[in-house]
Amino acid sequence: MLVRRFLDGRQRWILESVCSIASGILLGVGAVYPSLWFFSLIGFTPLLVVVWHRRETPLRAFVVGYGAGFVGYGLSLYTQFWDTIPLPWFTNTSVFVEYAIVGLAWFLSVLIFSSGVGAFAFVARWLHTNSWRDIVLVSALWPLLDWASAWLFYIVNYDPQMLPGPHFAIGAFAYQIAGSITLVQAAWIGGLYALDSLMILSAALVARDIVRPYRRRQRIMLIIILLLSYCSVSFMVARTPSSHNADTRPLSRSEEHTSELQSRVDISYAVFCLK
Repeated sequence: MLVRRFLDGRQRWILESVCSIASGILLGVGAVYPSLWFFSLIGFTPLLVVVWHRRETPLRAFVVGYGAGFVGYGLSLYTQFWDTIPLPWFTNTSVFVEYAIVGLAWFLSVLIFSSGVGAFAFVARWLHTNSWRDIVLVSALWPLLDWASAWLFYIVNYDPQMLPGPHFAIGAFAYQIAGSITLVQAAWIGGLYALDSLMILSAALVARDIVRPYRRRQRIMLIIILLLSYCSVSFMVARTPSSHNADTRPLSRSEEHTSELQSRVDISYAVFCLK
């Protein structure tokens, strides 16, 4: 296969870089353009193709994963920070200063959360077994590290007035699944982290087929099972009375929403710029 041959070659770093950037774009583009939410379901696929390759080392996998996380969270947190300009609580300053403050808070936040994706790639490569168990492993591993990343953000930004816990998760990739009223029902099982598992599971199934192709019968059975599962959940959602009256329109960026975002940047600014 072309991808596997390229990864075996001396210039495999080129494909690693491309997969890292592609994975980050797929993970974060739905946060900037909500109509493209479905790309998040295969966002981890390019990264896992590299991580599961036999010649990859855990340290190299960490670098590729960190790059993917930086691009992904850079997009995912983009609107959360940059839409707050102008800053109403920062008077008598130039626009340049406001951009510098928001840019610093955004950049440092992205650096922190990217470490979770890097750690995910490192552990996934380290515990790689080249079997179906890898799919189960990453499906459990990513929700755990996503949760740990939020804790890391709290620790780095610690302040006595902050609510303890992994509460800063506004840039989580799994939120994009809310674009599908069917798939978001998985949140009933375990909230955001159940959506994390669903997202990484779909990406892992595709990546597994690229690294070690399924047999034709296995592929057909897998597609049938996924379609039946999706149709079953869609049917149950359609039968639920409350779903007919639910307002599923995307939220507009109103003044209240902008004010909320500005308060988030206020927290980041207080930590990164005043500490």
